[in-house]
Amino acid sequence: MSTGTHAGLFLIQTLFNLYLTVLLVRMLLQAVRADYFNPISQAIVRLTDPVLKPLRGIIPNRGRMDWGGLLLLLLLQGIKLALMLAVVGQAFSLVPLLVQALVETLRLAFNTLFYAIIIRAVLSFVDPYGQNPLARVLGQITEPLLAPARRVIPPIGGLDLSPLVVLIGMQLLMILLGL
Repeated sequence: MSTGTHAGLFLIQTLFNLYLTVLLVRMLLQAVRADYFNPISQAIVRLTDPVLKPLRGIIPNRGRMDWGGLLLLLLLQGIKLALMLAVVGQAFSLVPLLVQALVETLRLAFNTLFYAIIIRAVLSFVDPYGQNPLARVLGQITEPLLAPARRVIPPIGGLDLSPLVVLIGMQLLMILLGL
């Protein structure tokens, strides 16, 4: 592969993954009913509304699940994969592309939650009371995963081991799923 091909793949993957992550975080914020007025939440809403609003008229939300967002996430993931295949000069088939888009979306979800837990754990040393807008958003996103682990393994001497337990569990699940 030429340098131009590598650069093209890098650019496509980076730009799409950045937006896909923002879109996924929007869906997570909606699922956990995070604080809408948090500045981080507001920025994410502004970045995703232009593409999500048209879908909302076609595909309504059911409960906490943003079905339009999920469809958009899978569609953008498929477009990213198709563009990457086009850059390297390979043809693609629709069904395998959609399956790969689903796998990549699952991988993105696991990685996003994985890093959210790590960043939250690091921020807890800097801002133990979680007053920073980023710490509050990360807390709202990760708490549904950490609370059950915290009930099983309570903090030991003020040290919360629930992030470690959840991260190990997530890694194990990713390995079992082949992600």
